[in-house]
Amino acid sequence: MEILVLSEEGPYKDLLIENVGYKVIGRGGALKSFFFIFNFFWNCKSKTVFTCLTHLNLVSILCWLLSFKRCQLIVTEHNNFTNEKAALNFFKRGLILFGAKVLYRSATKVIAVSKGVAKDLSSVLGLDLKNIEIIYNPVDTTSIQKMAEASTLDDFDSPTIIGVGRLVVQKRFDLLIHSFSDVVKGIPSAKLLILGDGGERNTLENLVNQLNLSSNVRFLGFVDNPFQYITRADVLVLSSDFEGFGNVIVEALSLGTPVISTDCPSGPSEILNSDNIGILVPVDDEVALARSISNVLRNSNFDSRLLQERAEYFNVDNVADQYQRIIGSFSN
Repeated sequence: MEILVLSEEGPYKDLLIENVGYKVIGRGGALKSFFFIFNFFWNCKSKTVFTCLTHLNLVSILCWLLSFKRCQLIVTEHNNFTNEKAALNFFKRGLILFGAKVLYRSATKVIAVSKGVAKDLSSVLGLDLKNIEIIYNPVDTTSIQKMAEASTLDDFDSPTIIGVGRLVVQKRFDLLIHSFSDVVKGIPSAKLLILGDGGERNTLENLVNQLNLSSNVRFLGFVDNPFQYITRADVLVLSSDFEGFGNVIVEALSLGTPVISTDCPSGPSEILNSDNIGILVPVDDEVALARSISNVLRNSNFDSRLLQERAEYFNVDNVADQYQRIIGSFSN
């Protein structure tokens, strides 16, 4: 197995295990790397290649077709296509939509990371839903639990809410902060920890100051081991407008930490499929989110064992078996 990337940048390179190869084949962006990607497919020795991210999927399919399909090509979509592309300008959105409609049906297989992503792809690209494979994102629950246990971080001495993710508009940390301001009115000692970095950080920090929450909210930036914080928090909140799956939800469940999420497309409702597993609130509903957070902080009756059992459904071994089944089907 070998992982191919278009640039050296990225925080997760050091997490690769020793027997997994790693090669930089590009020059940063997918279009800039067109020749290098084509060259890879032309000289491809692998039987099966997986790609992810729409723009890279499109360039890869085109290069693969031009190289006379020297391998099986499986493309994966990790986000809600319609919502993710809505932020693009009209020209770029139209170009990507046209390219995906034309090229995705040529791929050997299309994989979606949730039923919601699959339904959206089928609707917007005209793909037969039966031809889209649904495989949830894998979560290494064993490693997560070990990393959480290895921490020397002290337990929190106040009711603590945690939010984890890129600081971008999609994730709606502004909604979480506004809701938290309502929570603090009833639970003044409550704290909010936000893990992650992104272009919205300054805006969010200004919002915290405007709401006089600077003593209650901490921005910790990108953290190598977020699980040491998640395991000590009283509740994890995902406040997004849309998702593809919602890995952080499963990561929290694997540590027995309760989860509140917006019922956004797509993923959270498929993970939190029971009232005993988590709480879903309407998208962009500040009042409902604040009420749910307050209720959990005051009286959390979640059984951590049930949460962890649910997380195991998404563990690496289960998901790997599904990918192995797909790969094996090509040799039959």
